[in-house]
Amino acid sequence: EKFHANIKDIVKIEVGKNIPVAAGLAGGSADGAAVITGLCRLWHIDWRECMDLAKMLGSDVPFSLLSQNGFFAALATGTGTDLEIVSPTDAKVIIYNGGYPVSTKEVYENWTEKDSHPSSCKDFLNASSLAEKTKYMGNDLDFPACRCFEKVSTDLNLLKSLADNA
Repeated sequence: EKFHANIKDIVKIEVGKNIPVAAGLAGGSADGAAVITGLCRLWHIDWRECMDLAKMLGSDVPFSLLSQNGFFAALATGTGTDLEIVSPTDAKVIIYNGGYPVSTKEVYENWTEKDSHPSSCKDFLNASSLAEKTKYMGNDLDFPACRCFEKVSTDLNLLKSLADNA
């Protein structure tokens, strides 16, 4: 409707999901961004013109839209929709899924100011080495996720002990 108010074409969209639902990996947001990207390509619209639309759909949709269009790192502020493109950090990560759903909405509803990580993302970005960057790593959603879902706490403690002993 935004770009074709009098559109008579019908676009049929089927989305195949490969990311588990409620895994905290922005699966639904990536799907929404993929639809936006596909329609932009179909209608020859610059995807950047759809960032406001992406923000309306969800906090992770704008970053998903960026990443699907060649930008793989961004500093997110506000509700996560205000993005500043940055250089990616060269590091290996492990993505773990415990096989149980975690409600993003519930985690955010249980977040308090006390859950904020003390360092800033700018400190992380300005650190010169990966070893120095690790001092600034943290996730403000760890504490509310652990409060809401006991299994998250158990799994995080296990993963931290494995990392400490690696």
